[in-house]
Amino acid sequence: MSFSEKILMIRNKAGYSQDEMADRFGVSRQTVSKWENGLSYPEIDTIIKISETFHVSIDWLLKKENREQVKEGDLEKGCLQFLGVSQDMEKISELIIEIMRDGVIDDMEKVQLKKSISALEQVIENIKQIRDLILSDE
Repeated sequence: MSFSEKILMIRNKAGYSQDEMADRFGVSRQTVSKWENGLSYPEIDTIIKISETFHVSIDWLLKKENREQVKEGDLEKGCLQFLGVSQDMEKISELIIEIMRDGVIDDMEKVQLKKSISALEQVIENIKQIRDLILSDE
């Protein structure tokens, strides 16, 4: 996956429009569009902010993935990441049930739901990484 594909993916996962992403990182919407179309890269300080904001490594952002480069220990690392994120699953489930219980979702609950969905998407992403690591060994 290329840098541009990763930027598009993490922006969409966070539920940001290009305008919102641009505002968050102090650039224009056109700049974000150029990142996503592979026409330019952010400045290094912006890459660091993107990494911190979306909880991804700079290494992951900038390096193109290559199945042959899977190192020993990646599976263990993927499993640990999964366990770290998935520990909150019970809390997330309870929060979603509580929000849905009255049938009315106010603005604060929408924010909580967005955060919960983002956490669930991270769990899914960790599961996919583990799957890919296991399948790459075969």
